[in-house]
Order: sequence, then C-alpha cells, then structure tokens
Amino acid sequence: MKGLITLTILLISFSLSAQSVKFNLQGSVKDTKNAKFAFISTLSQQVTISSPKIFMVTPIVNGKFQFNDTFDLEGKQYQNACVFVDERGNISKEELAFKFKQLVWVTGRENHLRRIILENIKLDIEQRDQMITSKIVSGGTLTKQLDENNQAVRDKNRKLLEFIKKYPDSPVSLIAVKDNNSIFDPSNKEKYESNYGLPSELFILLSERLRKSKEGLKLIKEINKKSNK
Repeated sequence: MKGLITLTILLISFSLSAQSVKFNLQGSVKDTKNAKFAFISTLSQQVTISSPKIFMVTPIVNGKFQFNDTFDLEGKQYQNACVFVDERGNISKEELAFKFKQLVWVTGRENHLRRIILENIKLDIEQRDQMITSKIVSGGTLTKQLDENNQAVRDKNRKLLEFIKKYPDSPVSLIAVKDNNSIFDPSNKEKYESNYGLPSELFILLSERLRKSKEGLKLIKEINKKSNK
C-alpha cells in the first residue's frame, strides 16, 4: 500500500511537471547606457504561441539581470516569450500590449526585441538595440532551434525540410509544420513546395512520437483537409 501511494504521488508530480515549465533567464549587458531595466513578456506580436500571463521587469545591476519562474503550459509544447532592455522602468503591460497590437513593435523585426522560448537560458547582449542578435552563451536548446527554424524559413529553398530532418522529435519542429500548414495555399502549391516543402512532406519527417501525439493527429487532419480542397 505504501509503495502504491508513493507511485501515485510520483505520477501526479510527473503530470504536473509535464504541464508546466521552470525557466531561468539570465542576461549580461555590455553597454548599459540605454539599458537600465530588463523586461520579459509572453505576449508578443508575430508569435504563434502567445499568452498575456507573464509580464516581468527587473533592474539591471552591474550589467546583469535574471528572471526565474514557472509557467503553466496548459498542454502546449512550449511557450514563446519576448525579452528586451530599456532605459525606462515604467513601461507597463498595457503599453506593451498596445505597441504589439498596433504593430509599433513586431517581434523578429525590431532590433531591441529578442524572441526566446521559456527555458533555462543565458544571453550575452551588446546593447539595447542589438538585442535581436544577442548570443546564447548557455542553455537555450529550444531557442537555438527556434533561431534555426526562423533562418530556414527566411532562406526558403526547402531549407525547412532540412531543419525538420535535423530535429524530428523537437516540439519546435512540430510547431514549424503547423505554421507552414497555416500559411499553405493549395492554389500556389508549386511555390510552397519549392520554397518550404509541402505540409505533408514536412509532417512525415517528424518522429513517430510527435506524429502520433494528440497535436500531431490533429495536425495531420488539418493538413489533409486543406490539401484536399
């Protein structure tokens, strides 16, 4: 009986941990002239997986800052976030949301915004307006893959197929296929096939685990539905 109770507790703990992610974001800023505060938010424009749940600010002390917390994934594979530094410490959640909504700030376009995935990661930042090119000096496994995925999409020439082949069991690959299918236009099939690869081509490259997951099974139905239109 005692062993059964212990097993039950372990299963519950595993279930809870599978639904949430602990993250530790550390940053080192070399030029702090216009970087007095650091911000992290899970609400960001041009990001498929977004959530308004996290908005945190902390002062940059001796060129360093850190965010340490837990986020409920609510069944998602991972959670995107936006990181930036600024001389102002009074940027509010409402102001940030307005800038994103009005496309004043767009993640992936602005030099002072860095898109990451919530995980343990350490960034080396030159200055405020070079955040987008900040280097990952430790951790950040999924964020590195996210950077590679973004580059593959920009490069076109079916580079996305190579990315999926390289990381077949990564949640980033699953979301990449989902994103590809969301913009896929069957009337321009040849164009998509030449630039990125067809959604069906990308999907088959995913690991069996991802293909047979709840999200994977839902995705293949969506791919087949769109392809058969």
